[in-house]
Amino acid sequence: MSRRALLSLCLISAVAWAAPKASLPNGPEVEAAKAAYNKGDYTEAARRFLGLCQAQPMEPSLYRALARARVYSGQPVGAVIAYRLYLQLAPEAADKDKITAELGLALQQIKTPPPDGPPPGPAAKLQAAVERAKLGQFTGPTGAFALYDEALKRGMLGPALLDAQEALSAALIERSQALFEAWWALDVALDAADLKEIASAWRLQAKRRLLRNAEIKPVAVIEGLERFKARDWEGVISALAPVAGGDARLRYAQILALAELKRLDEAQQLLAVIMREAPSPRLTLLRGLLRLRAGEAAGIEQLREALRSPKAPPAAPNTSP
Repeated sequence: MSRRALLSLCLISAVAWAAPKASLPNGPEVEAAKAAYNKGDYTEAARRFLGLCQAQPMEPSLYRALARARVYSGQPVGAVIAYRLYLQLAPEAADKDKITAELGLALQQIKTPPPDGPPPGPAAKLQAAVERAKLGQFTGPTGAFALYDEALKRGMLGPALLDAQEALSAALIERSQALFEAWWALDVALDAADLKEIASAWRLQAKRRLLRNAEIKPVAVIEGLERFKARDWEGVISALAPVAGGDARLRYAQILALAELKRLDEAQQLLAVIMREAPSPRLTLLRGLLRLRAGEAAGIEQLREALRSPKAPPAAPNTSP
């Protein structure tokens, strides 16, 4: 390390620099990053804090910690980027003057400071990931998640990461809803390749972070459709149980699965509940079929009632009760 860099480090200490403490979020990865810093392994600390910033791109304290670890590991350009993001996300922070001074010292170590904003290369990869997601291309080496990961590997930081995460999530939710609507419409064949793509994409999403509340139902629906396509009836019931609630369409799928398992009493009980809340010709037809299967004479009249409706659809997609 040059004399100039050493002088800068001393000056940073003089402005009351200290290891990040209570202001950092809790978690095992944060503790591991702090432990690496406290041992003097600043390169490892910077690596871990980078991952934390990418996972929580709106948490200012992580950028401050990353900047300081980068300064001590001889990465002044990266430190400048992280300092700027801290000040951008926390413009009224109590330590604003101290951080501004640290940023100035880091800039003194660089001949050509990095431009403001995200670096062009990683930003382009991130934008490409969003565009692929909008096209429904999520998996594979050129899919949205591969491009998103490439942006992370190239050091992408900042709020744009959160925007991309939300865009990928929105695209997945939209595609999941479209597949479910296709399954429910009956006159549109459910494409197995599309279903596999979206199911795989949700698994990739889950590996990267905890699912948000808005994503829980679409994930369960896609898992339920995947199990339905595979005729895994127990799997259909268990996948949809946490999210079915009062959704007659999801309950319909569960009833079909119960019928396939010959659990006809349970199927009829559940059908009776949803028919009280949302009666329809399709459900009337299903009730007649279930009663016929159970050997009830009333099933014939139920079928006649359903078939008298001009809009009565077939009983079930891809299966029969």
